Amino acid sequence: MLTSIAKFVLAFGLIMAAAAAPAADPKQDALYAAYERAINSGDADAASAFFAIDGVIRGTRFCPADNPCVGREAVRDRFYKPLVQLGLRLSPLDAKSEGDTLTVRLEARNKAVSNANFSRVIIIDRIVVRDGMFRSIDTGYDRSDIETAQFLASVSMPPPAQAAK
Repeated sequence: MLTSIAKFVLAFGLIMAAAAAPAADPKQDALYAAYERAINSGDADAASAFFAIDGVIRGTRFCPADNPCVGREAVRDRFYKPLVQLGLRLSPLDAKSEGDTLTVRLEARNKAVSNANFSRVIIIDRIVVRDGMFRSIDTGYDRSDIETAQFLASVSMPPPAQAAK
């Protein structure tokens, strides 16, 4: 059983650790919130409008690392349109900024996930933002999350290093 001093030290340490974690840049955070609203409303055109003309998405089923979606039209047609059909819904869990990169950990829900009998998967997006536009999004799954790992195993998605072999 923890003494009151130990509880205080533990609580103080948790508060200090949270304060030391880099928070999202307010401009990047606002841009991401608008982007999330576009996706959650099912608007592929609005979601792709956040990208620079030569913006890139890679690391997804529709835009794999070896065949990324390059350019706003490819991002819209190959990535957002199929996800709109799947009913993609995003719910950010946390975000942090380091320079021009915003890293967002989020819950994603769609028909492919629910059809596999899962409620959601955890995704980590690393978004490079310059001049108020997304230059790139590198997407990955949080494989340390049990439900996400089970979903990926159920749909035969090995980790990226194994997938390339």
